[in-house]
Amino acid sequence: MKKEESKVIAQKLQKIPNGTLALKHCRAGGTGSTFFGEQFRAVTAGKGCVEAYETFPGIEVSFNVFLASEVKFRHDASDSVLEIYYCRSGRVGWNMQGGTAVYLGAGDVTAHSMACCADSAMMFPLGYSEGISISVDLKQLSSICPEVLKNAGVEADQLRDRFCSGKPSAIPSCSDLEHIFAPLFSAPVSVRISLLKLKVLEILIYLSNMKVQFTRDYTG
Repeated sequence: MKKEESKVIAQKLQKIPNGTLALKHCRAGGTGSTFFGEQFRAVTAGKGCVEAYETFPGIEVSFNVFLASEVKFRHDASDSVLEIYYCRSGRVGWNMQGGTAVYLGAGDVTAHSMACCADSAMMFPLGYSEGISISVDLKQLSSICPEVLKNAGVEADQLRDRFCSGKPSAIPSCSDLEHIFAPLFSAPVSVRISLLKLKVLEILIYLSNMKVQFTRDYTG
């Protein structure tokens, strides 16, 4: 299974040169700024692709595919931006600020502020990984909140207090997370943006209502 996953990822990245991390911005008419700004830097021991989509003002989703042993990132630090990362395949050891590390297997999720990963390195012990990251500007969410989130009782301050005020949280794989993320990898391109919007709302509602004890210590 792992060999097949590696082959599929190698095929997806066959046009990308070694030592390159390709960034693709799919705005779909959006006008907001991307989280991959001028300060974003990445160095890879291998290759990868990050395909980013703007879904709502201040909310960006990216599909991340890596065929590498390690990727180092540097970007602006912000304790008001919530970063959610779902590992679909492979394994990830993510070394973050202050000596903190998060370890993820297939189906696991981590949630933390963009201050935690401002200068970080993702290690891939199997030589590959695929996942989805969701970046949420909580300042914008507090002022421009989709109606469905308001009706569900989702509050930006609560998300900030729970996930952006300390060490990264790690959430083990479960059927609920699989239900949220799995459809995104097989959706036709024609409905991708619409489905991304639905799934962003779903994961924020899920995290807002998640019991703290359901998080698991995958950090060091």
